[in-house]
Amino acid sequence: MKWLLDLLGGNLLGGAKDIITSVWGDRAARDTAAHDEQMALYGQFAAEFGHARTWWDSLIDGLNRLPRPFMTFGVIALFVWAVVDPPAFGAAMIELAKVPEMLWWILLTIVAFWFGGKVFAKDVKFKPASVEDIKALNDLAAEVRYDREMRDIEKPLSNAAIMEWNRRRLAGS
Repeated sequence: MKWLLDLLGGNLLGGAKDIITSVWGDRAARDTAAHDEQMALYGQFAAEFGHARTWWDSLIDGLNRLPRPFMTFGVIALFVWAVVDPPAFGAAMIELAKVPEMLWWILLTIVAFWFGGKVFAKDVKFKPASVEDIKALNDLAAEVRYDREMRDIEKPLSNAAIMEWNRRRLAGS
């Protein structure tokens, strides 16, 4: 009877405990390993950031903070540019339409990285400028150029007929 109790109490249950420990591990050992790992991470952090900050550290930290404000104010500047000088803005946008699509995807990836956003859209299409867009932009540029020339009374205008009219007007006075 003693051998049966030894088998059930010691060997059989002890063997089951060894199997369970080998499969799931010992909780105390896991906690100790997690604690040691956390302490090692804190040690690495202290080694990297625990020293006295120099002017170089401050400069690099400042430079790391610049991309987001530059991109934000750059977009706002585009809106201001569109209002202040529409022909030049339109010409620049037409030239940007000629940029290959792969470069746009690279730019979008960089912006997504800096702003931490998700991928913008899978079906982004960049429409190249049409002939009508270019013609309308050229007409607008000519209109703005002539308007500026008309206000400047010191220089003759570029239109040949107006230049002749100015020549006759100045000769008669």
